[in-house]
Amino acid sequence: MKVNNKILIATIALGFIVIAFNIIFENEEMNSWGSLAEIVTEYAGLYLLYKNGTFQNSRLSRFTGLSIAMVLIGSMFKIMHWPGVAQLFGLAIISFVVLYTVHFSSKHPKQALDWGKLLILILVCSARWFRFFHWKNAYELQYISTFVFLSFILYYIIISLKSGDLSLNN
Repeated sequence: MKVNNKILIATIALGFIVIAFNIIFENEEMNSWGSLAEIVTEYAGLYLLYKNGTFQNSRLSRFTGLSIAMVLIGSMFKIMHWPGVAQLFGLAIISFVVLYTVHFSSKHPKQALDWGKLLILILVCSARWFRFFHWKNAYELQYISTFVFLSFILYYIIISLKSGDLSLNN
Protein backbone atom coordinates (compact mmCIF):
# COMPACT_ATOMS: atom_id res chain seq x y z
CA MET A 1 0.00 0.00 0.00
CA LYS A 2 1.38 3.37 -1.00
CA VAL A 3 1.13 5.98 1.70
CA ASN A 4 -0.13 9.29 0.40
CA ASN A 5 1.49 12.59 1.47
CA LYS A 6 -1.98 13.78 2.54
CA ILE A 7 -2.27 10.84 4.95
CA LEU A 8 1.19 11.53 6.39
CA ILE A 9 0.46 15.24 6.87
CA ALA A 10 -2.94 14.45 8.44
CA THR A 11 -1.27 11.95 10.79
CA ILE A 12 1.32 14.54 11.78
CA ALA A 13 -1.40 17.17 12.33
CA LEU A 14 -3.44 14.80 14.48
CA GLY A 15 -0.31 13.94 16.45
CA PHE A 16 0.35 17.66 17.04
CA ILE A 17 -3.21 18.09 18.33
CA VAL A 18 -2.96 15.16 20.77
CA ILE A 19 0.47 16.26 22.00
CA ALA A 20 -0.73 19.87 22.45
CA PHE A 21 -3.85 18.69 24.29
CA ASN A 22 -1.68 16.53 26.55
CA ILE A 23 0.68 19.45 27.31
CA ILE A 24 -2.06 22.03 27.87
CA PHE A 25 -4.31 19.97 30.12
CA GLU A 26 -1.61 17.82 31.78
CA ASN A 27 -4.03 14.93 32.11
CA GLU A 28 -2.45 11.84 33.69
CA GLU A 29 -4.82 9.55 31.82
CA MET A 30 -3.71 11.12 28.52
CA ASN A 31 0.02 10.50 29.07
CA SER A 32 -0.05 7.17 27.26
CA TRP A 33 -1.95 8.74 24.35
CA GLY A 34 0.54 11.61 24.29
CA SER A 35 3.46 9.17 24.15
CA LEU A 36 1.79 7.18 21.39
CA ALA A 37 1.02 10.36 19.45
CA GLU A 38 4.65 11.44 19.82
CA ILE A 39 5.96 8.16 18.46
CA VAL A 40 3.47 7.96 15.57
CA THR A 41 4.09 11.61 14.65
CA GLU A 42 7.86 11.08 14.67
CA TYR A 43 7.65 8.00 12.44
CA ALA A 44 5.18 9.66 10.07
CA GLY A 45 7.51 12.67 9.84
CA LEU A 46 10.57 10.50 9.24
CA TYR A 47 8.74 8.60 6.52
CA LEU A 48 7.59 11.89 4.93
CA LEU A 49 11.21 13.07 4.82
CA TYR A 50 12.41 9.72 3.47
CA LYS A 51 9.66 9.42 0.85
CA ASN A 52 10.16 12.92 -0.55
CA GLY A 53 13.93 13.15 -0.20
CA THR A 54 16.88 12.03 -2.30
CA PHE A 55 18.07 9.34 0.13
CA GLN A 56 15.33 6.97 -1.07
CA ASN A 57 16.92 6.77 -4.53
CA SER A 58 20.52 6.34 -3.35
CA ARG A 59 22.44 3.08 -3.26
CA LEU A 60 22.79 3.39 0.50
CA SER A 61 19.04 3.27 1.13
CA ARG A 62 19.06 -0.48 0.41
CA PHE A 63 21.12 -1.01 3.55
CA THR A 64 18.56 0.73 5.75
CA GLY A 65 16.47 -2.44 5.41
CA LEU A 66 19.17 -4.25 7.38
CA SER A 67 19.01 -1.58 10.07
CA ILE A 68 15.24 -1.90 10.27
CA ALA A 69 15.57 -5.69 10.49
CA MET A 70 18.02 -5.27 13.38
CA VAL A 71 15.50 -3.05 15.20
CA LEU A 72 12.72 -5.61 14.68
CA ILE A 73 14.89 -8.54 15.78
CA GLY A 74 16.14 -6.49 18.73
CA SER A 75 12.54 -5.77 19.72
CA MET A 76 11.81 -9.49 19.67
CA PHE A 77 14.92 -10.13 21.79
CA LYS A 78 13.77 -7.47 24.27
CA ILE A 79 10.29 -8.99 24.54
CA MET A 80 11.74 -12.46 25.08
CA HIS A 81 14.42 -11.14 27.49
CA TRP A 82 17.21 -12.67 25.44
CA PRO A 83 20.77 -11.33 25.57
CA GLY A 84 22.16 -9.17 22.79
CA VAL A 85 19.47 -6.49 22.71
CA ALA A 86 21.87 -3.64 23.42
CA GLN A 87 24.21 -4.73 20.65
CA LEU A 88 21.40 -5.03 18.07
CA PHE A 89 19.80 -1.69 18.90
CA GLY A 90 23.17 0.04 19.16
CA LEU A 91 24.30 -1.31 15.81
CA ALA A 92 20.98 -0.36 14.17
CA ILE A 93 21.11 3.22 15.48
CA ILE A 94 24.75 3.67 14.50
CA SER A 95 24.09 2.24 11.03
CA PHE A 96 21.19 4.67 10.43
CA VAL A 97 23.38 7.63 11.34
CA VAL A 98 26.40 6.41 9.36
CA LEU A 99 24.38 5.60 6.22
CA TYR A 100 22.66 8.97 6.15
CA THR A 101 25.86 10.85 6.99
CA VAL A 102 27.68 9.19 4.07
CA HIS A 103 24.76 10.07 1.78
CA PHE A 104 24.74 13.63 3.14
CA SER A 105 28.47 14.10 2.58
CA SER A 106 28.18 13.02 -1.06
CA LYS A 107 25.21 15.30 -1.78
CA HIS A 108 25.90 18.58 -3.55
CA PRO A 109 24.69 21.31 -3.18
CA LYS A 110 23.58 21.16 0.44
CA GLN A 111 20.59 23.25 1.44
CA ALA A 112 19.32 24.31 4.85
CA LEU A 113 16.75 21.49 4.82
CA ASP A 114 19.55 18.95 4.26
CA TRP A 115 21.43 20.21 7.31
CA GLY A 116 18.19 20.13 9.28
CA LYS A 117 17.56 16.50 8.31
CA LEU A 118 21.04 15.51 9.47
CA LEU A 119 20.59 17.37 12.77
CA ILE A 120 17.21 15.76 13.34
CA LEU A 121 18.52 12.27 12.62
CA ILE A 122 21.40 12.72 15.05
CA LEU A 123 19.12 14.20 17.76
CA VAL A 124 16.42 11.53 17.44
CA CYS A 125 18.92 8.65 17.37
CA SER A 126 20.85 10.08 20.33
CA ALA A 127 17.63 10.43 22.32
CA ARG A 128 16.65 6.82 21.51
CA TRP A 129 20.14 5.67 22.51
CA PHE A 130 19.94 7.51 25.86
CA ARG A 131 16.43 6.20 26.57
CA PHE A 132 17.37 2.64 25.68
CA PHE A 133 20.34 2.57 28.04
CA HIS A 134 18.47 4.53 30.76
CA TRP A 135 21.19 7.16 30.93
CA LYS A 136 20.87 10.37 32.94
CA ASN A 137 18.81 13.15 31.29
CA ALA A 138 17.44 10.74 28.71
CA TYR A 139 13.90 12.13 29.00
CA GLU A 140 15.10 15.72 28.70
CA LEU A 141 17.03 14.86 25.53
CA GLN A 142 13.95 13.03 24.24
CA TYR A 143 11.74 16.10 24.82
CA ILE A 144 14.29 18.40 23.18
CA SER A 145 14.70 16.12 20.16
CA THR A 146 10.93 15.71 19.80
CA PHE A 147 10.34 19.47 19.99
CA VAL A 148 13.09 20.24 17.47
CA PHE A 149 11.94 17.39 15.22
CA LEU A 150 8.27 18.39 15.22
CA SER A 151 9.21 22.05 14.64
CA PHE A 152 11.40 21.02 11.72
CA ILE A 153 8.68 18.80 10.22
CA LEU A 154 6.20 21.67 10.40
CA TYR A 155 8.77 23.99 8.77
CA TYR A 156 9.56 21.35 6.12
CA ILE A 157 5.88 20.90 5.23
CA ILE A 158 5.25 24.64 4.96
CA ILE A 159 8.39 25.35 2.89
CA SER A 160 7.87 22.32 0.64
CA LEU A 161 4.22 23.12 -0.03
CA LYS A 162 5.07 26.75 -0.87
CA SER A 163 7.88 25.77 -3.24
CA GLY A 164 5.88 22.96 -4.85
CA ASP A 165 8.39 20.27 -3.87
CA LEU A 166 5.82 18.40 -1.79
CA SER A 167 2.88 17.15 -3.77
CA LEU A 168 -0.33 16.22 -2.01
CA ASN A 169 -1.24 13.88 -4.85
CA ASN A 170 1.44 11.21 -4.37
